[in-house]
Amino acid sequence: MLIQDLLFKSAGLNADRPAFWLRAAEGFTPLSYAGAVKKITAIAAGLPQLGHRPGGRVGIYAGNSPEWCMIYMGILAAGGVVVPLDPQLKYLELRTIINKSDMRYIFCSQSSYSDLMELKSMSAPYPEVIAIDSPRDTVIPKQMTLAQLEELGRDLPLPKHDTKPTDLAVLIFTSGTSGDSKGVMLSHDNIVSDIAPVISRLPINNDDRFLSVLPLHHTFESTCGFIFPLSIGASIGYVQSLKSADLMADIKSLRATIMCGVPLLYEKMYWGIQRALQKKALVARLYVDLGTKVSDITKSIFNISAGKLIFKSLRAKAGLDSIRYFVSGGAALDPGVSRFFNNLGIVLLQGYGLTETSPILSVNREHDNDYSSVGLPLDGVDIKILDKNEHGIGEIAARGRMIMMGYYQDSEATAAVMRDGYFATGDLGYLDGKGHIHITGRKKNVIITPAGKNIYPEEIEAVIENSPFVHECSVLPRPKGTGQEPIVVVVPDFEFIASVNDNVVPSDEEVRKIIKSEVLKLCEQLAEYKRVKDVIIMTEELPKTSTRKVKRYILLDTLQKLGEL
Repeated sequence: MLIQDLLFKSAGLNADRPAFWLRAAEGFTPLSYAGAVKKITAIAAGLPQLGHRPGGRVGIYAGNSPEWCMIYMGILAAGGVVVPLDPQLKYLELRTIINKSDMRYIFCSQSSYSDLMELKSMSAPYPEVIAIDSPRDTVIPKQMTLAQLEELGRDLPLPKHDTKPTDLAVLIFTSGTSGDSKGVMLSHDNIVSDIAPVISRLPINNDDRFLSVLPLHHTFESTCGFIFPLSIGASIGYVQSLKSADLMADIKSLRATIMCGVPLLYEKMYWGIQRALQKKALVARLYVDLGTKVSDITKSIFNISAGKLIFKSLRAKAGLDSIRYFVSGGAALDPGVSRFFNNLGIVLLQGYGLTETSPILSVNREHDNDYSSVGLPLDGVDIKILDKNEHGIGEIAARGRMIMMGYYQDSEATAAVMRDGYFATGDLGYLDGKGHIHITGRKKNVIITPAGKNIYPEEIEAVIENSPFVHECSVLPRPKGTGQEPIVVVVPDFEFIASVNDNVVPSDEEVRKIIKSEVLKLCEQLAEYKRVKDVIIMTEELPKTSTRKVKRYILLDTLQKLGEL
């Protein structure tokens, strides 16, 4: 089966039901599956009128919207290959990907139109630019817009082509955390085979409403928050921003039931709730504390969360009573955050995967939700641990139909990650007695001491980020003798620091003393060799990828230039 066939099949069963929720003056208004298919068909039929041929690469350079999804499906329905682009890409990165992918057309948002046209005037050959929404104040006399493309394809049938499930469907250039962007080739079968077992793992139905918060150009959101819900007849709405107030307002307005996010999103929500609780009366705080403990006990003994009943009114007041599931992926989630939400009566399930695996490899189940793991492998996923140490920790490797076709025009890089049919993820971890996958860190991030001890930065970060004084942190290696030692870069939570200091932010030197004292105290629970040897304070947010992973290589380079390493 092809990816677009999942949608067409679902639309046949849910023609009059909402596929997307369009933002209106007040709340959301629905766009039906029938309406979405009509637009997708027009896009697919219009592309050949421009000269598009099956197998041709077509880029999407825009933020999240229903149009993004319909363009994606339209490209596939025309036999094309989708090249999703990060809308925050800079000039050189964008030009490199455009040239490397050999794309012929590129859809863009209004805000990017002028930049792309300027690039086009400087480069040859260059893809034809199609504006998703009509550009403003443009002096370009001839412009192709999405509306014009749909007009070209109106009343025409879907174009015929002989695309096979094993053919390339999506070419994704990963931003990565080390600066080495690669083109990941995913076939129709890679993605379709990854969706089928998720349906059996998560009890989702066509009444569910997904709130999309992560960027669609990333495979996690594309597969889990776009293709998956549409394949089962569910509907999707898009957040206006990631600000806590806007996010909570959209959850309430949409009556969202499902949301996929990265750990940082749930951690921010967690600390936001904690701050709100601190402002409540003592009785209210004691009620929440007691309620979470009772819920924890009922979960451990009966595998039932009493929090669903205990905190029903609290969730309603917060506008979270419609939520059935939060799903976390993209990085390891603090077990304490997962435990808190589940005790609150909101099921938070952690999963695991990579762009190269389409991306889902595992996800927890509601009745078997191990907060410290990323769940059991999906049906059809074979996991093994390579080069185990004495603790059973080694590199996680996966095999299955969802494993990528390879890296685009890079057979050497492809061969480097394939081991006897298994894809070596670069993540370190182990399998417990029940088969759950546990992540301990990234192979390339391991800090090796002069004594040969291995230190996983993620383990230390999890401890330090438990402090309300710490907004975020990153543990990095500093050369020491023949090895390395761990240091930590901390961005303080100035709002919290002010709240415990009569709403006054102390001086820089005082903040440094507070943070250093807090970090060293927290590190006392770690083995001596794991404790950080220095604390560096930064006042700005750490550099991150679009999925909120810290770009350690940029941070290291910055510190080296500042003479801190």
